[in-house]
This record gives sequence, structure tokens and C-alpha cells, in this order.
Amino acid sequence: MDQVVSPITELASVFAKREVAQLVKEDDRYPDVAFRESLYEKCEEVGFLNLLLPESAGGVGETIRTLSEVLYIISQTDASVAAVILCQAFAHRVLVRAGAEALAPETGFIATTIYDDPIDLPDTVTAAKKGKAYKLDGWLEYTALAPQASHYLVPAILDGKSALFMVTRSNGVSVGEPLLSLGLRSCPVGDLKLVAAEGKLVATGSETATVYRGAVGDLRGAVIAIHAGILRGCFEEAKTYAGDRYQGFRQIIDHGQVRAELGRIAATMLVAEELFRVASQDGGSCSEEACMPSAAQLLVGEMAAESTTFGIQILGGNGYMSDYGQEKRMRDAKQLQGIFGRKDLVIQDLTQALAK
Repeated sequence: MDQVVSPITELASVFAKREVAQLVKEDDRYPDVAFRESLYEKCEEVGFLNLLLPESAGGVGETIRTLSEVLYIISQTDASVAAVILCQAFAHRVLVRAGAEALAPETGFIATTIYDDPIDLPDTVTAAKKGKAYKLDGWLEYTALAPQASHYLVPAILDGKSALFMVTRSNGVSVGEPLLSLGLRSCPVGDLKLVAAEGKLVATGSETATVYRGAVGDLRGAVIAIHAGILRGCFEEAKTYAGDRYQGFRQIIDHGQVRAELGRIAATMLVAEELFRVASQDGGSCSEEACMPSAAQLLVGEMAAESTTFGIQILGGNGYMSDYGQEKRMRDAKQLQGIFGRKDLVIQDLTQALAK
């Protein structure tokens, strides 16, 4: 399928070059360096943090396909920035599916359990109604954007049933130190503790699984888009390096083994580009019970994790240095495999769905 070209995607290309590319290497040192808040203030200004939120709720009201194209473009420069945008888009998608988009804050991040298996949401938080309010107690581990968020989308147990709440960062909410991750380091993760924290109900009962899994199904294509962007960046870096250097009186790119490894990266990249555009179609089968999106994310994730190691090998010893970004792409691809559930859990979920 052809790439969507629109004012938003053109803006994403300019934004990646002028804003994101400035400090990719430095940002990757988080949490040992400060979070680049100025970058996300600009990101919010141009609408990238509100792409899927309807205009009636203060958002841009864009399609999932456009979101995926934006993530694909930005992740060619830095997948961590794309992951931040994905987390925000996922929270908004859940709220929209629940008919609760009015709960979306006007500004700031919403932290989510984006690394958890949607088939088996955490049950470590309990909720109870106290008068007209809901009070939440418990903890959530490895919550995306928790260290920087102003709000939290929290799965909880209410009267023995699953529920979702929007919680504001205030009294009763504490966040642990930012955790060092393998990749996507400047998309912060942290543990969350709740003690009588007040929450607003988003969904309860069977609706909880419907809206949460539905949002996951909607955005699996967006995860593939980030993989595709990582692969495109990896391929371009390796191709440029191999074309600029000589060994044995000829360019590195003219050696058969190097061309073969470039071909492997390119093949994976082209498959990922096609799949994310197919999986990101609005109005299609977006339910998490549909096997294709999760199967596509699983396979592209495995291929990307392998292909980015070829990108390192083409650069030789330089591939392991942070100067060229190939080792970061390898780490980012591996970390990205954990979005919407660890690989082994996704495989089990697929098997269970197919067995039915």
C-alpha cells in the first residue's frame, strides 16, 4: 500500500529532522539525564500528542493510518519519541472506545500499562466507592510514562469485576524512580503506588475488556509502524556506511556478504512497511480477538530484532558505538517487542484464539 502523504506527515518529517534529531544520543542516556520536556511541549503544540483524540475533546481527530505514518517517520530518527506518542494515542483510543474522551486532560501525559498482556490485565489495584467518589489502592509495575505523567489510566478490581479508572497525579499517588530499560529509554517507565487515590470510572465489567482489547487491536499496526521506521533507519545507515568505505580496493557495499545482509534488512523493512499500512486501516477488523494484527506484530518484531543485528555487523566495530545509532536501533526493536504483552504471552494468546 502507498504511503499517506498529508500536511501532518510532512510536518512529522520536518519535526524529526529539526527537533528530534538534535539530541537522540543524549536523550538515550535517560534516566541519567533529564527528560527533554521542551521536545514534548513542541510535540503537543503541533498536535502529535492528541492525534486520535476527537476535535470535540480538544484533539486533532486524525485516523489510525495517519498516526502510524507519523510514527513510522519519527521512528526512523528516534523510536523512543514515537513510543511516547504511541502511549498517549493508546490512552486516548481507550477513552474514545469507552465514550469517556471528556476525561482526557487538556495537557500532559497519560501513563498506561502498555507493556501488559491485554488478555490478562493486572489485578494489583482495588477500587471501592466512597460516597460519590472511587478510591484506589495498590500498585502497578512498569507503567509507561509514569515518571512524567499528569494522569494515569489504571486497571483495577471493582466489586470483583475488572474496571478502568482515570487517576490524576495528586495525593495518594506516588511514582518510583525511573527504571532503566533495554531500549526506548527516553520513553520513561516506572512503578506506581496508589493509596486511597481518587479515580474517575472509565469502564467496568465486560466493557473493560472490550474497550481495552479493542484499543490494542486498533494500534497493533502502529507498533509495526515503529518497527518499520527502525528498520528503514537501520537500512539507510548501513547502506550509507557501506557505500562510503572501502576494503580490498572496492566499496564495502560491493562485497557479496555485505549486500546479502543489506538485502535481509531491506526485505524485512519492506514487509513491515506493507503490514503496518494494512493493519492500520480504519474501519477494518480492529478487535483484539482478530488474529492478524497480533500475528503481524509478533512476526515483524522477531524479524526486526534479528535484522537490526545485521545493521550492526555491516558497520563492524563501529556498529557497537553509539555514534551511529545502530546499537540503539537493535535495543529499541527488542524493547518494542514487549508492547502489548511479552512475546511468549502473545504466542499463547494466538494459540488459544486459533484453538477456539
